[in-house]
Amino acid sequence: MFLPCFNCFENVFQWTANTSGKFSVIVTAKDTGNLTISDSFDINVSSLDITANGTSGADTLNGGNGNDTLNGLAGNDVLNGNAGNDWLDGGSGIDRMDGSTGDDTYWVNSFGDVVAEISNNGNDTVVSSISYTLGANLENLTLSGVTAIFGIGNAADNQIAGGESANIIWGRAGNDMLSGKGGADTLLGDTGDNSLDGGVGNDLLIGGTGTDTYSFGRGYGKDIIVENDPALGVLDTVKFLSDIIPEQIWFQRGGNNLEVSIIGSHDKLVIKDWYLSSGAHVEQFKTAGGLMLLDSQVDSLVTAMAGFEPPEIGQTILPSSYAATLDPLISAFWL
Repeated sequence: MFLPCFNCFENVFQWTANTSGKFSVIVTAKDTGNLTISDSFDINVSSLDITANGTSGADTLNGGNGNDTLNGLAGNDVLNGNAGNDWLDGGSGIDRMDGSTGDDTYWVNSFGDVVAEISNNGNDTVVSSISYTLGANLENLTLSGVTAIFGIGNAADNQIAGGESANIIWGRAGNDMLSGKGGADTLLGDTGDNSLDGGVGNDLLIGGTGTDTYSFGRGYGKDIIVENDPALGVLDTVKFLSDIIPEQIWFQRGGNNLEVSIIGSHDKLVIKDWYLSSGAHVEQFKTAGGLMLLDSQVDSLVTAMAGFEPPEIGQTILPSSYAATLDPLISAFWL
């Protein structure tokens, strides 16, 4: 806090705080006869959110203790967010961005951009329009734009989201949440207990080791799951979204693969090499309503459904002639 000053001609008491909080102020006045009078009061100082824009040159922009927005624009800039949940965008050029404490968001658009964070400094996000690998102490990555680029995580528990193009997303170590959004994406969980959601588009989902969860819903297209984890105790799961119920899930064998279709649609989930190795299985299927089917029960439904043609596109419930045979089995296995 800077020293206060008093303008006696205008009766203005002025001072500047260098941090937020509650301050107690005591004002004492003395006349020419040495008589004094004092009064005290409290001042609450709130953090101010700063918006700072650079120029076409090499700028250094410094935030304060609030939630600041720093835009470097052109040039090779240095952006320091300091405290608060800051938004740092270096713009064009080769920029260095340091958000310091708080949950900061960095915008990256050049391979020369540097994002600096130290440990335990918040939950930070990089939004990148180029292929990007998360550095140390960064938690989240969002790929932007319409270019087919890749995003790679680090050893932390990352959340990585693709854009509208065909992205490659690799979680690496940690328990990661990977989402493809639009486009024909490839999601690789690697080690850890990962969550993979390809979203719209024909996606390739590779969980790796650990207990992985694969999400699938209407409009997702044709996704392929590759599992190769025979370790005991692993419970890989296919999680159907809320717009899918057990009576709408059709199981059939396709070569060495298990094909799981959503009746009435073109949506299909292919679990590669299901019939070659138990390590290629997902151990359970779950609905949003909490019903569960085990991998050991799948073949009974495959055999029963093999006696029928899959329902036509647009038909979202089983025909009555199918239901008489299949409904009792579906009710018995989906518990």
